[in-house]
Amino acid sequence: MNTDISVLAPDDAPHFEETVEAARETFATVEDCLSRFRPESELCALNRSAGTAFTASPLLFRVVKLALDAARATGGAFDPTILPALEAAGYDRSFEHLAARRSSGGVALLEAPSSIDYRSVRLDPARSTITLRPSSRIDLGGIGKGFAVDLAIERTAGTPHRCINAGGDIAVRGTPGSGSGWTIALEDGGERAGETVSIVDSALATSTISKRRWISDGREQHHLIDPRTRRPTEGPFRTVSVVARTCVQADVAAKATLVLGDAGIALLAELGLHGIAIRHDGTVGTTRDWPRN
Repeated sequence: MNTDISVLAPDDAPHFEETVEAARETFATVEDCLSRFRPESELCALNRSAGTAFTASPLLFRVVKLALDAARATGGAFDPTILPALEAAGYDRSFEHLAARRSSGGVALLEAPSSIDYRSVRLDPARSTITLRPSSRIDLGGIGKGFAVDLAIERTAGTPHRCINAGGDIAVRGTPGSGSGWTIALEDGGERAGETVSIVDSALATSTISKRRWISDGREQHHLIDPRTRRPTEGPFRTVSVVARTCVQADVAAKATLVLGDAGIALLAELGLHGIAIRHDGTVGTTRDWPRN
């Protein structure tokens, strides 16, 4: 997933080596299934089958359903069908290869047909099938890492006090040994640099447009697509961090807030979540109870 993954626990944690191995296996399994950069992955097979019903594994079906539920909850601000727009912006290969590429020409940004969005994806739970429109393809990069963290937390209950961190997608259970919560330093605090937040039995995810940037078609691009325009978002925020019950919820909400701007802060409150958003000038917007409760 092009990121570092950490598993943390108190010194006397039971079954820690088994927990580390379970986390390692979980991330490998999820990436094998959901990567759009591996032609042999199940996600790529699904995208190649667009126009016909695809019989999905329980893992793929679960993640696609989560992505569609997230799209509905955010009114389409999060949408897994933005893959053609991502590729049109130049994000057509794994980022470690993309970062070295510089393009002064090429294809201009595409706009996908307005009829192709998350509402065009059909799920049949009875048959475990997923059906995409003929011209539709999906990307699960916006939810896959958070899902892997949540699944790893599920599978490591033998170590009751633990923290799993995958490049800023963090889930915790129990405490780090002091009786208080897990203290997390924000990746980007803007004018409140150095701020920390303490969480217990929950998750925190950060989404930012400051890191994954490249030049394509003579313009600087980034990876966060606004589903309304099918172009990299031009919202007022550069970074959003969200605390939620699960990493998937936090991940989706952070991305939706980046897309929606100030309306995203209201959406967080509506969803019962807590977050902090850093504007391009470093000023900060938060939900009312941040960082309390």
